[in-house]
Amino acid sequence: SSRGHWLIELRRGNLDTLGRLFGNEDPLYWDVFVKGEAAVTGRHRLRGNLLRSDDALEFQEQIDGDRKLFSTAYDATHLWLTHEAIFGAGLLLETSAYEAKVERDRRGSELEEEAGFSIRDRRDLEVRGLRQDWSLQRSPRHSLSWGTELRRFDVRYDYHAEREFDSELRRLRHDF
Repeated sequence: SSRGHWLIELRRGNLDTLGRLFGNEDPLYWDVFVKGEAAVTGRHRLRGNLLRSDDALEFQEQIDGDRKLFSTAYDATHLWLTHEAIFGAGLLLETSAYEAKVERDRRGSELEEEAGFSIRDRRDLEVRGLRQDWSLQRSPRHSLSWGTELRRFDVRYDYHAEREFDSELRRLRHDF
């Protein structure tokens, strides 16, 4: 309508179908973006946005008792809300509140002849913020902008790693 509009986009990857042809990979990813905007009055407008994505990859291989298992996952959610206000001729105020959450989980294991390895890596990030921007345009060629932003970060790491070499060949396997 004339007072507002919205948009939704949804995508899904299809590499999981291709990965099944090779037999040991299973990638999956998708994302969605949602945007809505509404004019409250002639001088005030509200906007909301959401971006959500998810990626995952699994790899498994077993040959003669040796085994490899890998798994990785990545999830992200971003949400932001914005208010725009016009004050007088050429003065614009934009205020935004936002939140983002990103989670990553990576696992692993490898039991090959003469080597061993295991890894677990988990990372979580949360960001919250409030932002305010002012713009003043006095003429088509001159403008002035200023603003401020407040952010809070919360980060967590959970890491584990092992390696074990059972023979004299371990000196040659420096790639681990």
